[in-house]
Amino acid sequence: MPLLNEAAGLGEVLGSLRDQDYEGGWELVAVDGGSRDGTPAMLAAWTERLPHLLVVSAPEGRRHLTGSLMLAAETATGKIVIRADAHTVYASDYLRRNVEALLETGADLVGGPMRPEGSDPFGRAVASVMVNRWVVGPAPYRRVLKRRRADTVYLGAIRRSRLLQMGLRRFPSGVAEDADLAYRIRKQGGEVVLDPAIRSRYRPRATPGALWRQFYRYGRAKAEMLYANRELPTLRPLAPLGLAIALVATLGAAPWLGWWWALFGLGGWTVYLAVVTGGWPRQLLAAATVQLSNGLGILIGLAAGPGRVSRTLGPPY
Repeated sequence: MPLLNEAAGLGEVLGSLRDQDYEGGWELVAVDGGSRDGTPAMLAAWTERLPHLLVVSAPEGRRHLTGSLMLAAETATGKIVIRADAHTVYASDYLRRNVEALLETGADLVGGPMRPEGSDPFGRAVASVMVNRWVVGPAPYRRVLKRRRADTVYLGAIRRSRLLQMGLRRFPSGVAEDADLAYRIRKQGGEVVLDPAIRSRYRPRATPGALWRQFYRYGRAKAEMLYANRELPTLRPLAPLGLAIALVATLGAAPWLGWWWALFGLGGWTVYLAVVTGGWPRQLLAAATVQLSNGLGILIGLAAGPGRVSRTLGPPY
């Protein structure tokens, strides 16, 4: 579990991991990336309540997501690595279900779907938007009814030797290392399996600003993956990219075609979102934020060109 300023809500997360029913040996390697909000003190207090907890401080050069994840994998002693996130609460059988799915399927990477659940009005609106296929697309990892192959999973379990062999890539945006790992596994002929029996509850961002920054980074990361891999893992990013291009073109052409044309285009997009979200103001704001920030992130990422992609362990790329 990589952490950076995650004190708010961390107790519930650690409590859900303390209550796991997995009967085999396991440990929680929590890597702190320089938190200043009381996260280290909270982790220290939990070492008595959670005997499996091992707290590691990331050195300066590895105080980023991929560095912390690989430091956790290097520090761990088990044969299987299961990723944990500080914004997620886990079902009591979470570890057991991950291990069972990995062993039963023989897949390289397994995991469950993302199940968002907000605790405040805007967070609940974001949660409803994140599972709305007309807003975020038909990604299987956001909704699945039976065990199946998929392009990626939420969090995920992988054999430690496999992860150390492949390594993780760090993109300029700082995200997408998980989607990239799943892509490279499938590109090498491996298998990624999504299992709805692996249950967790993700806490969405609680403010429009935080949501914008999150999905803008996701958009930048999609462009970075395209440059790094020379192809997109799926065609889903084309929808928000198309939206961003259409909106930018509409606004850009307004001085020549008339501002009524721009208002017509923006109005049409707003009506579409109102229809697919039920017209509720918070859902409409959340959907517009997700689509626009993601699309602009992809567009700006493509315009910026290929950034420097660094590797953390693993073979050269």
